[in-house]
Amino acid sequence: QDPRILALNYRGFSKMVLGYPEQGLADHREALQFARDLDHTFSLGFALAISGSFAYTGETDIAEAIADEAIELGRSQDFPYVEAFGTGYRGFVQAQRGRYAEAIELLRDALVRLAAATTSVGTSLFRPVLAHSLGMTGRIDDGLAEVDALIGWTEVIGESWLAAETPRTRGEL
Repeated sequence: QDPRILALNYRGFSKMVLGYPEQGLADHREALQFARDLDHTFSLGFALAISGSFAYTGETDIAEAIADEAIELGRSQDFPYVEAFGTGYRGFVQAQRGRYAEAIELLRDALVRLAAATTSVGTSLFRPVLAHSLGMTGRIDDGLAEVDALIGWTEVIGESWLAAETPRTRGEL
């Protein structure tokens, strides 16, 4: 994995979380372009997995194209982590488009795939969207159960970079 791609992606995601989405997206675009120019499959897969964050800014067409490419690359190269992230971001896009039933299916699939890939990375990204989607389909208790599971998971893991999403999602439900 190329360190420049890694650094650009994490810096971009940090900027987005800190309230600078355009700067963050610029870093993600640069990471994707560099990965394509480098022609290193795993680095491209990582860049695609992280760059699905375009969904956070409402750039659903771009996010969907990136998610689809991540799914395709993950399948063709046997990168389950990349495929799982692509699936999760595809679910995120469907939720933003109001297609909650499809979002729920994709997000659950992504979480299962991430667990099978022996990683919990992505849980804090996808579980709030899953909880929201469940709530939007009238399944409030299921949505709250997802929030509770996320709270328990973050207490064990200690990951808190998206901690504000959990109570916000609970409040919306």
